[in-house]
Order: sequence, then C-alpha cells, then structure tokens
Amino acid sequence: MTRTAARSLAVFLLTAAPAVAQVQDSRFSDYATYDAFVNEVLEDGRYIDLVTTLGGRDEYTTEQLQGLESTLKRVFPDGFIGHTVFGREDLGGGVSQEGRIYWSETSFFYYYALLLERADDLVVMHFSFDNDPMKIMSKF
Repeated sequence: MTRTAARSLAVFLLTAAPAVAQVQDSRFSDYATYDAFVNEVLEDGRYIDLVTTLGGRDEYTTEQLQGLESTLKRVFPDGFIGHTVFGREDLGGGVSQEGRIYWSETSFFYYYALLLERADDLVVMHFSFDNDPMKIMSKF
C-alpha cells in the first residue's frame, strides 16, 4: 500500500467511523446468510453494498460512498486472496461480536460487527472497519 493510499484510507475511515457506528437496522435470515454476504461483497470489492446493506444508506452521500469505494479499490486493486474470522465472542442473550480480517498480497482489511441473533433473524447492530488492527481488536 502506498503512503498516499494509506493516508487517504485512514482519513476516510476516521471521518466515516462515527456515522458507521450508528448502524442498527440491517437484518439477515440467519448467521450463514450474513456470513456469505459479508464475504461475497468484500471479496468482490463491493464496498458500497457492504455499507448500505449494513445500514449506512442514510448515513452517507452518494459522493462519500463513491469516494470510499474508490479509495478502497486503490488500496486493494486485486481484491483479497484470503479471509478469516479471528474472533467471535458470545456475549449472552443472543448478542455476539466478531472480528474478521481480509488480506491481499500487501495489505490487510479489518472488520468488526456486533450481532443480535433472534429466533427468526440476525441483526447487525454495529459494524466498523479499518486498516489498523488495534482499532478492531480493542473492541474485544
């Protein structure tokens, strides 16, 4: 990752984080559907789909979303070559949190979600992402 791309990503993530943190309404039929969605959109580089589907549709302008996607595609031009869930913690009462990492040949993308599993659906109550692992790992 070039210094310019890293700075651009860091600046966007710092300014976008407060809006992303307010997400509370995205729903999936179950964890497997949510898991498949997150992996698919990130592996395909569909960052706008990730943010809007997880509740950020009303938080950003079209220009901000396009800027995010453009920045992330510059940082990860060839997409990701691997991913894993590096932490999933049951917090009780159907609430859990998870951390994920996606990687390319030279860069890493960290993702966090606070989830609520209910009898008939799964709700992503909060999500965030960053290229700084400590910002995600500090949530555990």
